[in-house]
Amino acid sequence: MASKDNLEWAKDEVQGQKEFHYSKYLQLEKILEAQRTTSDVHDEHLFVVIHQVYEMWFKQLRHEIDSICKEFKSKDTNFLNVVTRLDRIIKILKLLVEQIRILETMSPQDFLEFRGNLFPASGFQSFQFRMMEYRIGFNEKSRTEFEGSLEGYKKVMSDKEKKDMADEQGKDTMFACIQEWLETLVGDFPEKYEKAVTKMLEAEKKSDKEKRWFATLTNKDEYETILQQKKKEKAADRRFTWMATFGALKIYLYRDKPQFQMPYQILNQLIEMDTLLMKWRCEKHTQCKHTHVTN
Repeated sequence: MASKDNLEWAKDEVQGQKEFHYSKYLQLEKILEAQRTTSDVHDEHLFVVIHQVYEMWFKQLRHEIDSICKEFKSKDTNFLNVVTRLDRIIKILKLLVEQIRILETMSPQDFLEFRGNLFPASGFQSFQFRMMEYRIGFNEKSRTEFEGSLEGYKKVMSDKEKKDMADEQGKDTMFACIQEWLETLVGDFPEKYEKAVTKMLEAEKKSDKEKRWFATLTNKDEYETILQQKKKEKAADRRFTWMATFGALKIYLYRDKPQFQMPYQILNQLIEMDTLLMKWRCEKHTQCKHTHVTN
């Protein structure tokens, strides 16, 4: 959805013009003049371009995540839109991971020729990435402390960024929207699931196949944590509520039924999205360490 500023720009710059040029539409003059370097080192230009492109993709990811949240909050959720936009997010994240390969063509020695000029600037200071983390539903309690605080990362933000972050924290996250959606799917499934599990455990207990019963005992505790979670509302090792956990389990077990095929696809896309975010974090961090340590 276009912002108010974008709509004003379109009204002022586009309407009434007989010709609307490609470069004007894409604001290329501003974009292509934004690659400012601090040295004459050849590879610094690549370093700037790579990180500016990251920021552009972060902006697009935020745009897609916002649209997914709006779909889940709608009374008539268009699940085709959700699947399509999650697929787009996955493809963008794969691209972000591959983009590291381009950065790796720059040697540690070349990087250190201009790194000193950038201190104390760091990718850690990316405001857009922090905004994207929050919108997805990143658990703030799992952050690594920075300067003695879980919110230490905010110290590098400008006053405007802090205000924007506070405004963002008043919105529903994608995690919250998906949890709410999963809770609506539960119905009487927990009762049916408990009866089926109890029947299975009783049958296995009577079996003379010792190895099979041992395997069942291994899983018994896991079954019980799910079944008993209702009493505690949320298990210590799970972020989802008891209801949302059963909603996800129902989708998985009934995935062959037509009405659950698209929800099952959504769950798989969310898992892939999470995996790719972790992969990007890990590889980006490893690449940075390699750049510093190799020299």
